[in-house]
Amino acid sequence: MIDFLAAAPEHQGRGHGHRLLTAALSELVKDCNLLELRTALENFRAAQIYGKFGFRVVAADYMLHYSLD
Repeated sequence: MIDFLAAAPEHQGRGHGHRLLTAALSELVKDCNLLELRTALENFRAAQIYGKFGFRVVAADYMLHYSLD
């Protein structure tokens, strides 16, 4: 399981996310026949990258947080 892939804002748009996802998928497809990933609804840049890899939206939901601090 990969919990989080990200590129720092100053490194976005340089293909790092594409390379990270390519490397991750090349390993995951050896052992999996179904992959699931999640991203924020408003993260259009990530959705575009994932779409280029063949991922498609099958559901959308909201995650709510409440801080007790």
